[in-house]
Amino acid sequence: MRIHVIQNTKIWLTISGVLFLASIIGFFSVGLKYGIDFTGGSLMEIQFAPGQHATAQDMETLLRTVEKNVNDRIAKQVIPSENVNASTTTNKDIFPLPTKKVNLGTPIIVPLENGMTIKTQPLDQYTHEQIKAAIEQKYPGTIEKKFTTIGPTVGDSLKQKAILSLIITWIGMIVFIAWAFRKIPRKVSPWKFGVTAVIALFHDVILPVGVFVLLGQFFNAEVESFFVTALLTIMGFSVHDTIVVFDRIRENMMYQKRDESFADIAEKSVQQTMVRSINTSLTVFITLLFLFLFGGESTRWFVFTMLIGVVFGTYSSIFIATPLLVLWKQKGVK
Repeated sequence: MRIHVIQNTKIWLTISGVLFLASIIGFFSVGLKYGIDFTGGSLMEIQFAPGQHATAQDMETLLRTVEKNVNDRIAKQVIPSENVNASTTTNKDIFPLPTKKVNLGTPIIVPLENGMTIKTQPLDQYTHEQIKAAIEQKYPGTIEKKFTTIGPTVGDSLKQKAILSLIITWIGMIVFIAWAFRKIPRKVSPWKFGVTAVIALFHDVILPVGVFVLLGQFFNAEVESFFVTALLTIMGFSVHDTIVVFDRIRENMMYQKRDESFADIAEKSVQQTMVRSINTSLTVFITLLFLFLFGGESTRWFVFTMLIGVVFGTYSSIFIATPLLVLWKQKGVK
């Protein structure tokens, strides 16, 4: 079955427009759930010994007990030596008692297969060791697999750099594509190729953002630095597909017949490259799907972002970039 792309431009642009607008509204009204990379905080990942188990409520109760005990000691400015095991005593000597009241915030506790992750406000070394000691005392054999702390200032800096990296990438791609198509035959500005390709890339970035707004609300999915890495990878994959179609348009324009319009050439070019684009994307999608289903927990959201990005990127290369180019050419706007 042949899908007419250029003839149904209004359909494709309407679908994308609705999804794009919903993503924008969701981002500004609800927002993303940012991870510690962007907000700052501490993240612990623990693994229980065989036979040990704890609920999120049990762990939160333990954390609140530690928080209260540490704050009581801060208020007294004395660390009692009684009822403290050897591990805690050693840590007391190494790490000084905080001078300010400890606030864990609202802990986010996510149970894993053999353990859990615990996210709190940034922890000082003393409080971190107190939490470790309390967990080990209540759940013997528990080990800490990972601990990361990022300050709020660093998180804001990472957020700004992430946005800047996306903007620089868009500008760079406009310039590169315009340069690559500078010898395009007939009177078609090479800048139109660059701008429409980047509009499609903007579409590919915003739609995954909208998906993660929903995931954050219903599955507590957080956006970490991996998300920006995935978006940049998606952009590279998507623009590659777009350039393949644009390059075929350039080739077909060199042999343009008298009765052929630019829309006819664009339609022919899309049809000639569509199967190749879908097959390439399908192989990548299948690989990512298996990584998502059987890969590690730490890479799950990264792979998921790539999965939806491949779908949106393939769609935009065929149904957004080329129709926009034709529409722009027909309007005669330079």
